[in-house]
Amino acid sequence: MTASLKEEYLVAVEAAGLGLGQVDYVANTVMLDDRAAALLDLPADSPVPRGAMHDRIHPDDRDEVEKLLALLLEPTETHAIDVKHRVVHSDGTVVWVSVRKKVTFEDRGHGLEPVSGVLAIMDITEHKVAQEHNRFLIEELNHRSRNLLTVVQSIVRRTFRTGNADTFEERVSLRLNGLLRNAEALSKDTWQNADLEELALAQLSPFVQPDSVRVILNGPATSLPPTEAQAIGMAFHELATNAVKYGALSGPDGRIDLSWGVAEDDPAQFEIRWAEVGGPPVTEPEGAGFGTSVTTEQAAYAVKGKVSLTYPPEGVVWCLRMPKDAIA
Repeated sequence: MTASLKEEYLVAVEAAGLGLGQVDYVANTVMLDDRAAALLDLPADSPVPRGAMHDRIHPDDRDEVEKLLALLLEPTETHAIDVKHRVVHSDGTVVWVSVRKKVTFEDRGHGLEPVSGVLAIMDITEHKVAQEHNRFLIEELNHRSRNLLTVVQSIVRRTFRTGNADTFEERVSLRLNGLLRNAEALSKDTWQNADLEELALAQLSPFVQPDSVRVILNGPATSLPPTEAQAIGMAFHELATNAVKYGALSGPDGRIDLSWGVAEDDPAQFEIRWAEVGGPPVTEPEGAGFGTSVTTEQAAYAVKGKVSLTYPPEGVVWCLRMPKDAIA
C-alpha cells in the first residue's frame, strides 16, 4: 500500500468512527490507536497487556466473549470473528462496541500458533439504545393492547348486563367511542401521559361545544399516566352522557364547572371536581348501573383514591381525590 493510499485509508477509517488495534500474541500485548483506546478506556500508542483489555469487558458479557476468543485462537477454527459486547470504563460509563478481530498464525516449531492479530472497533451505543427503546415500545404496545382488549370486554359485558337490551348497541357504541377518545388523547404523547384538560375536552366535545359558556374548565396544566387517564376519561364520558340525558346539558341553561388542582385542605392530595348547575332538579337514581361503577369504583381504584358522588337538587357533584404523586 502506497503512503498516499494508506493515508486515504486512515482518513476513511477515522470518518467511519473505527478504532484500530494490533495484537502481539507472543508478547501478549495490544497496541491501540486513539479511537480504540478511547472506546476501551486504555492508553493509546503503547503496548497494553491483553488482560487489561479483557478486563474492560462487561461481566455479563465476558464468558461469551472469551469463548469466542478461545475458538479464534484455535488454528482449526475460523481466523476472524465479529462480536458485540459492553465495555465498562473506569468511571463506570458503559459503552457498547462492535469488534472485528482477525488472527495470523505461524508454525514456530510446535505447530500453528497465533502470533499477531488486528482488530477494528466501533461504538454502537446509540444503536443499542435505539434497539432497546424499540423493544420496549413493542412490549409496551403489546401490554397496552392486552389492557385495551380487557377494558373493551369489560365494557361490552357489563353494558349488556345493565340497561334495556334494545339500547345495548347504542350504549356500548358510545362507551367504546369514549374509550377511543381516551386513546387519541394519550397518543399525542406516544401513550406516555395525557393532558387532563385535553382529556376532558375530548370527552365533552361530542355533547357540547368545548369553548361555549356551558363548560367552564379551571385548573393547572396536569399530565396523567395512561392507566389513570383511561379511568378518569371514561368517568368524564359517563358524567357527560348523564348530563345530556338528565342533567345540566339536557336543557338550554345548564353548565358544567370542571376544576382540578391540589386540595385546599391537604397539599398531599390532588382533586378533580365536576359540578353541574342550572339544569333540571336532580334526584339520586334508585339503582347503580355500570356507569355509576365507572365514575366511582373504577375511577377510585385506578388512582388509589376516593370518589364522592352526590345529587343535590341544583346538580350532580362528582369529586375524585387521589395522592398527588398519582399525576405525572
